[in-house]
Amino acid sequence: MKYKLIIFDLDGTIWDHEDISSLTPPFRKISKNTIVDLRGTLVKLYPYVKETLSKLKQMGFILAIVSWNKEKIALEALDAFGLAGLFDYYCIEYHPYKEKMIKKILKKIYEEENEIKSFQVIYIDDRDIHIKDIAREVSGIYFIHMWIDVKNYKDLLKLIKTIT
Repeated sequence: MKYKLIIFDLDGTIWDHEDISSLTPPFRKISKNTIVDLRGTLVKLYPYVKETLSKLKQMGFILAIVSWNKEKIALEALDAFGLAGLFDYYCIEYHPYKEKMIKKILKKIYEEENEIKSFQVIYIDDRDIHIKDIAREVSGIYFIHMWIDVKNYKDLLKLIKTIT
């Protein structure tokens, strides 16, 4: 059986803030797609993020997060947005080595689902600075450069349907 795994970056990909780790929890939700930290800094989800993630789950995708952030702060933001339950796996660490984080996610999945033979892995990030290292360390990654390859989450969903 072939499983489909989609890995998302957070900063600049899921929400508009470029460094959620620089903010001060607790976060408070002030609208459907906006949270605010203790100092009054606003963070907005990009339009249709939650709907897209929900649709991908309904389509049977395994969803994961790989993010260069402080885990506790990023998880609090995800929880405040109501997104935490949509992801099956996450690796949020305070270093830039996303290839190592992806390998950890794959190892967790292999350990939990030992019948998995192969993956189709899609990696979505707003920056392409990590992709060479990821491609060198992990084979079979299809990279979607958010805001370059697609302009919004509706386009992202269309592209994913096309390539899977």
